[in-house]
Amino acid sequence: MKSIFNEQQLLAIELLAQGNKTYKEVAEACSTTAETLRQWRKSSEFQEEVRKRCRELLKDMEPALYNLAFKKAVEDASWQHIKLLLGRIERLEDIAEGRGQDYAIMFRWKDDTDVHDTPNI
Repeated sequence: MKSIFNEQQLLAIELLAQGNKTYKEVAEACSTTAETLRQWRKSSEFQEEVRKRCRELLKDMEPALYNLAFKKAVEDASWQHIKLLLGRIERLEDIAEGRGQDYAIMFRWKDDTDVHDTPNI
């Protein structure tokens, strides 16, 4: 099935989902303008694709998060710590699986500073 997005949009979706670039950097990496990127993000299909990619990335991170939680709990001899981390990981799993509220992953765009917030977890 052919994507409804062009190559620039697909790259923007990936970069926005990764969350480690500013809005301006994403526009530059996609060889487009900030205004064009703003127009894309107004599309519900574009927003949903970013959320979908975020879920995929979170799902990929789960094993590393479990290992980190266990290692930290053993280092600190704190089972309270592991309980807290595992609770957060469970929340990530729910988001990665698309369970719960649709607004589990939200984006707030800060056009005035050319940055964006990534998953609101």
